[in-house]
Amino acid sequence: MNLEDDIQGKRTFTGPLGQRTVEILADADISMEQWVLEFGGFYELAKTTVGQDKDKMMYLDLLVGGRYWYLSTDVDVNLVLDTNGSTIARNISQSGSRDWIDPFVGLRTRIQLTKDLMLVLRGDIGGFCVGSDFSWNAAGYFGYRVSDMISLWAGYHALGVDYRDGSGNRKFEYDMIFQGPVLGVGFRF
Repeated sequence: MNLEDDIQGKRTFTGPLGQRTVEILADADISMEQWVLEFGGFYELAKTTVGQDKDKMMYLDLLVGGRYWYLSTDVDVNLVLDTNGSTIARNISQSGSRDWIDPFVGLRTRIQLTKDLMLVLRGDIGGFCVGSDFSWNAAGYFGYRVSDMISLWAGYHALGVDYRDGSGNRKFEYDMIFQGPVLGVGFRF
């Protein structure tokens, strides 16, 4: 994510020295990089047929794993104040990064709708104050098997996290929800 903005304006103030006009020029550039890497495994809790067709199966899986989060931010702000010919220029540049691991547990159901069409619903919770205070994940996907090795996937995914660390001037908070459509290709060996 890259954010950039330019601000220009004039403001008139009245104080003990009379009326002053201040011209403000600001240029801000914020760059943020985020990585989320998930690892873990599953255990099949249940398996049953759906209806009379033995090709239509439903599976219920227990998920256990971790989610590695990495954030990096660079902020660069140039500020110029011009007051009746007196100019003050200031540049503020800061950068930092943070990473942590959230354990999670969840459930996933896989429903074989036809021989080639599958629905997958998944949800998990995590964090437990080990990494973040709380994190959650919810997703639903439709998969279509093109061949024995290749499948196409489309769905919707939402991921939330509430992370806090430090205090005072060193306090860091990251409370976000990411959501949107997902497209993918699956390979089976």
